[in-house]
This record gives sequence, structure tokens and C-alpha cells, in this order.
Amino acid sequence: MESHATRVPEGWTCDPDDLQRFFNPGTAEWEIAQYYGLTDPRLVLMQTPNSGEMGYILLSKGRYYGGDLMSDSMFEITRPETLRGIMRAIGEEDFQGLRKKELKPMELTMEECTQGAEGI
Repeated sequence: MESHATRVPEGWTCDPDDLQRFFNPGTAEWEIAQYYGLTDPRLVLMQTPNSGEMGYILLSKGRYYGGDLMSDSMFEITRPETLRGIMRAIGEEDFQGLRKKELKPMELTMEECTQGAEGI
């Protein structure tokens, strides 16, 4: 988190225990991120099971990305540019509070897709 004063929006979590099983090398989520060209995704925020939703926020190469595990689509968050601002916007208007740019899938070779899965 960027600041101890940053509030996690209701229905979302940033608890490492809740996030640890997603977006790891070899998982379906990791492959989705690779499909959209993200080589080092780090999950920073995710909707809780109690919310009934599967939205998430990733950090990769200094930029934030979002999506929904049920739709396999992903977008770059262009505004706000900080995690604190993103959490504030989500808390007020959910994903509608974000300025987004849809990502297009990358053409990856099978070798590129499986690089992160080595050692599993």
C-alpha cells in the first residue's frame, strides 16, 4: 500500500493471504496476463468472494491494470495513476470510476507463454 491512510474499498482486499494463490507462474491467471503482454504481473487488489465478483487490479512495470477473472479481458488503468487514487475511485464508483484503455491480446509463442511456468 502507498499509505497507511489508504482505505481498501468495501468488497475488495489487499490481504496477501487472500491474493497469494492468484497470478502465480503456471496459473490460468498468469497465462491471461501473459496473453495481454504483461510479463511480471503482481496482484495488488481483488474483490472478495463475499462480493460475488472477480475483479482485480495488477501492477506490472509501474502501470496498473484491471480486469475480471470471469471475462478474461484486461484493461490498462490510465487514470488515476496511483494505487491510492485507484482505490478511492473504485470505492466511489467501482470500475466506472477509472479511466481505462482496453488491452489487445499479444501474439506470443508457446515458449513465451510457458517461460513463467518453469520450475513449478
